[in-house]
Amino acid sequence: MRLLLGLSAGTLLSFLGGSAFAASPTAVLDVGSFSSAMIAPGADAKAIDTAARVVLAQRAPSTNALSFGPSHTASLRDGRRIVKLPQMHAGLPVMNRSATVTFGPDGVANIVAAKLAEGLPSDVTPSVDVVTAAAAATQRAGVVADPKSAQLVIWPSGDGDRLAWHFYTPSFGLPYAPVTVVDAKTGGVIAHYNAAVSLHQAEVFPSNPVKSPQLTSVKLPLPDGATMLTDELVTAKNCIDTKMTKQLMIPGVPIPLNIHVCELQQKAIADAVTLDFGDKPAADTAPEDAFAELHIYHHTRAAYDYFRAFDPSFKVQDGPIDAVANLMLPAGIMEGDIAKAGDPNVPFEPFQNAFFAPASPGGGFSLQSIFGITGAAMMFGQGPNKDYAYDADVIYHEFTHAAVNATVAFVGTAHRDKYGISMSPGAMNEGISDYFAAAITGDPDVGEYAVLDYDPSGKAIRSLAGPDACPSHIGGQVHNDAPLFSAGLWDLRITLPPASQSDLDLAVYAAMVAAPSGDLGYEDFAKLIVAEVQKAPALGSAIATQLEAAFTARGILPECARILDYKGEVMQGPLPVGAGVSVWWGLSKSAASLGNNSLGYAPGIIQVRVPIPDNTESVTVDFRGRTVSSQGGLGGPMGDFTPSVLVRVSEEPITFTYSPFATTPDVVKIDPESGGEDNQGFTMYSAKADIMPGAKVAYVMIVNTADAEGAFTDLAFTMTQSAGVGGAGGQAGAGVGGGGGSGANPIGPVISDDSSCGCVVPGSSNAPIGFSLASLAALGLLFGRRRRS
Repeated sequence: MRLLLGLSAGTLLSFLGGSAFAASPTAVLDVGSFSSAMIAPGADAKAIDTAARVVLAQRAPSTNALSFGPSHTASLRDGRRIVKLPQMHAGLPVMNRSATVTFGPDGVANIVAAKLAEGLPSDVTPSVDVVTAAAAATQRAGVVADPKSAQLVIWPSGDGDRLAWHFYTPSFGLPYAPVTVVDAKTGGVIAHYNAAVSLHQAEVFPSNPVKSPQLTSVKLPLPDGATMLTDELVTAKNCIDTKMTKQLMIPGVPIPLNIHVCELQQKAIADAVTLDFGDKPAADTAPEDAFAELHIYHHTRAAYDYFRAFDPSFKVQDGPIDAVANLMLPAGIMEGDIAKAGDPNVPFEPFQNAFFAPASPGGGFSLQSIFGITGAAMMFGQGPNKDYAYDADVIYHEFTHAAVNATVAFVGTAHRDKYGISMSPGAMNEGISDYFAAAITGDPDVGEYAVLDYDPSGKAIRSLAGPDACPSHIGGQVHNDAPLFSAGLWDLRITLPPASQSDLDLAVYAAMVAAPSGDLGYEDFAKLIVAEVQKAPALGSAIATQLEAAFTARGILPECARILDYKGEVMQGPLPVGAGVSVWWGLSKSAASLGNNSLGYAPGIIQVRVPIPDNTESVTVDFRGRTVSSQGGLGGPMGDFTPSVLVRVSEEPITFTYSPFATTPDVVKIDPESGGEDNQGFTMYSAKADIMPGAKVAYVMIVNTADAEGAFTDLAFTMTQSAGVGGAGGQAGAGVGGGGGSGANPIGPVISDDSSCGCVVPGSSNAPIGFSLASLAALGLLFGRRRRS
């Protein structure tokens, strides 16, 4: 399709400046000294709550018209106290919106942070009943949504704040815990995403069998007389095949079926006399070994104690968190072979993963209905080649997900800003989990042992010492997009003495507690961490300036703009998916929390700035794309990935506003023509736009008009010129291009490693950037059978 594009620059958008979050006029980050309401060292909860509300009202007067629920206070080891006030409206929680006030050791408030909703609905009576909403959620998620578990909430979507039914249903033994949000007025699905984020005397590996292969003796912090691995914070269990079947509701099947499931037992038992645990490592592929259970208990407690050193009262939940070793799956369950999955005499299949799942409300196909787990859980697979419970990096990473869930609670949907959508919340969830795993071990490489389960030559799952930066490493997938943030923190941490490293960790934790929302851009959370470092008694402005510089070098500050420069070569994304292909993700409308919006699409992860040579008459945009199921069919595509191309001929990039969702009037949407599929299952697309004389720059973005996830790559731009001179892109087509990210901005420091290479490059054997525990299955499915509606 051909369209004639004008030259209007369009309307410029204004956003918050200074130290405020840049997502909304209701966002605040105020750093200073606010002595209007001080709190005494021994102040009770009521006095602290009152002081926080007084400071908030004075520093952000617009909040006086809003409502807040009961506050929660975290008291840190350095004397700081952080008060969080969750936003409410007409008695309903406003999801992912709150205000926080940080008080220094002197009792004076020094940071006020808020992300609040103001366009709240006046009518909070649902027009769609919960049973009807549950049916819609079940159809979208592929997992039975229990009406009894639904919560009526206010959901801030990209197209306005909506009255909505909120459903959360973790699935049995899989890194799939769908959250589905249904509009309580229309019955449409507003948002859908996966909330799963994907560690007496005993001897354990200090970290893992690769990093620290010699066992070391430790004293386990168990209650007096205990003979099993349970205390007030952690309980360790083992997935044992007792030939048990359970009648379960499984995704996509309308009637309950008998499924072969393991039984959670405690196999590690202390000696009755010495109360010591003598379990030793088993073979890497041995199922049900007691050492795996012992290992996850010790390292989960070590991680828990690390965070409780920041705040002695810290808990991830009221009861102990379940840590499950040797998780394996019913044979045939991933292929949909129900007969095989229900046969208790068929051995379990290895599970090549580890994941954290937040607490389940129960019912359906949930951790509670299968295992009797009522709270959050960390699940560690027995893989085909390695045991994930043997890698402390993995355990620390998964536990940090639990800590994140109990503090900042990053959202599972994409973050929306003026440049489109970003997976920054999920990416920072992964990045912070990597950061604390690295901080506890003192090593930037995460998962040296676990990586060998799927890559015998791998050096680590991820490394914080790589060159990742925005925008060149932004791919739209949370694990791929994580290292650029954690690496910015690590760049500073390695320059500090040990005591200051611990203080930096405390400041990061303080920012997790002080975050007013889990719906944050990279720059939003980076600014909050910098503020907490600045106000930390043991750090201060000099260290804060160094951290700001580290984040700037990684492209996070002043903002992660996600604009790539076209340099005349075919451009591949940074996310490797096999067969030599690297892609960018194309998020669905519900994953972007945009539902059936007025523009009819979800914005892209990146846009490309394309220089326009003189005498250019038209630009042809070629690329390859395909549908992706990221959960192996569970909550998979609703139809096919259907890309469109946005083009803006202007010196300014493509930008968006929200509530309602809109873009500038000079942005033109082009539906590309399809050139059929290639031998890798990608559809070849082409879109052509005529350019009026005098244009110098065009911005191009691939958007998704469907509610199916997709991936695209091999972006090429061909210029047709009136003078007959070849265009800047030559005749580049939509075939397989060169190296990943060839057109990306070269932002980021050069990181030296211990080899002669001089740098760690994405996808190298030093660290397979973009792959991780919770992403392996999803990325591998890209080249599986394409699902059609």
